[in-house]
Amino acid sequence: MHIFPPNIICRTSTRSDGNMGFRFGAIDAVIENRTQFLAKNNLSYIDYIPMQSDHGDIIKIVDRNALTKEVSSQEEAAKADVLITQDKNLALLLTTADCQPVSFYDPETKTIALAHISRHTLAQNLAKKTVNFLCEDLHAHPADLLIHIGPHIKKESYEFPLPLKEVSPHLEPFIEEKDGYAYIDTVEACLWQLTCAGVSKENIDISDVDTATSKNHFSYYVATRDALPDGRLATVLAMSD
Repeated sequence: MHIFPPNIICRTSTRSDGNMGFRFGAIDAVIENRTQFLAKNNLSYIDYIPMQSDHGDIIKIVDRNALTKEVSSQEEAAKADVLITQDKNLALLLTTADCQPVSFYDPETKTIALAHISRHTLAQNLAKKTVNFLCEDLHAHPADLLIHIGPHIKKESYEFPLPLKEVSPHLEPFIEEKDGYAYIDTVEACLWQLTCAGVSKENIDISDVDTATSKNHFSYYVATRDALPDGRLATVLAMSD
């Protein structure tokens, strides 16, 4: 169960909902999959804003003026790795495989934010930057924020042969070296950034799904390693009336 109240819709798709990424399937199939997934969560395809999530640190506030008739490619999505809105019934959408879809809700300012947290965006301190942005630009307080971290790859599955190249100082404390491999704990890195920004650990809720071992979720890491067909999950976040 999410940490969020009932008026906050926060869901991540599974394989049974189909591929949600335009870069990994036919456009018509992806549009249909997104339409069905949104509808299943009482949301409309014409009332959602997807993000490009290109492992940068762009944070963008959006409202209904940012809606387009139909997004049919990743390039047409909002250029950002974090989307924020205060509009009711406007869904934010992020596609991931192993990265963390991190959802924020501030019950005081009635603000939601959806962030793409990967080892690349963690290296840019994006989790902490998101909290700081919410506080500085929208007058939120870190202690009020409620946060859900969705399905993602776990440390025990996320291994890389040593030596690693160009290790970010934001990630170095969260890497364990063992038997010739490095294991990266992106969740602990994210938690560190969030709590350093003033978020209470008790207000952070973490999915127990490991996308690399789950048969119900897409995993870029596994698809690449085992030369399997790739796909993307969708996380939607919205605030109802």
